[in-house]
Amino acid sequence: MIAKTKRDWPLQTIVIGVIIIAVIVLLPFFYFMLSSYRYHHYVKEMTSSFVYGESKNTIGVSLDDEQLRVKKAGAQRLYSVITQTGMGKPAAEAPEAEGMVISFGDGALLDIRPAVITDKGRESDTGVYFCYTNTEGKTFAYDTDRLQYENLRVIVGK
Repeated sequence: MIAKTKRDWPLQTIVIGVIIIAVIVLLPFFYFMLSSYRYHHYVKEMTSSFVYGESKNTIGVSLDDEQLRVKKAGAQRLYSVITQTGMGKPAAEAPEAEGMVISFGDGALLDIRPAVITDKGRESDTGVYFCYTNTEGKTFAYDTDRLQYENLRVIVGK
């Protein structure tokens, strides 16, 4: 067995320090990559739902206790606005505010609600909460301050 000398300890300390720093630096990167992957997967599934609904003319909205059919132009505009806005901040729970629920006819739903944004550094203190539930019941939820709920109500025709 080789005895450790006083010179070995600083080298081991440096190696451990480098490993700790690498982990600290890489964790946010991996978190961002996972969030980005989930968002792009959500967009892909939501796109499939919009395409299905448009092809079958089955996109509807539940809003203010009414069931309305969303016109093709409104559905296309809603899809464009949502996807062009990009990924917001993942949300753990839905706001209490009443909103609208978009149904596509394939079993998937998109819950859209007004949201109060409390995070510092956001552009606005109000925004929109989105929760897409795919045909298998899996959800992806996020909020964004880059859209306003009232603008989305206008798009769907209310």
